[in-house]
Amino acid sequence: MIAGSFAWSLLLTSLMMTASAQLLAKWRLTLLLEDTNQRWPQIFWRAVSDGYLWLMVTLMICAVAGWYLAMSRLPIGTMMIMASIITPIIAVGGWYLFDESMTPTKILGIIFVMIGIGLVGAQLR
Repeated sequence: MIAGSFAWSLLLTSLMMTASAQLLAKWRLTLLLEDTNQRWPQIFWRAVSDGYLWLMVTLMICAVAGWYLAMSRLPIGTMMIMASIITPIIAVGGWYLFDESMTPTKILGIIFVMIGIGLVGAQLR
């Protein structure tokens, strides 16, 4: 199945939107849940009125739409392997943006995932 650059653009955009939405959710929900004295109705209404969480929802909806459009044009096995890039992006984003730990084991895992994605990408040429 040969696919055009449009399908690949859809896939990569979808993956970047997914990773961005996850990091955005982490940031906003961490802020919303900082005050442990709040009751759930207060937290719920603050979340519903938060523009950044609505942006996160919009990103996820667009990501899913892009994913399914790309799926109609690309092999699903290749798409799933390429989707593995989300994990390293979120791990590095968590380290960079939220000062989360980056252990040698995580770094090694990220390297293995990137090698695997590179091998699949090399086969597609």
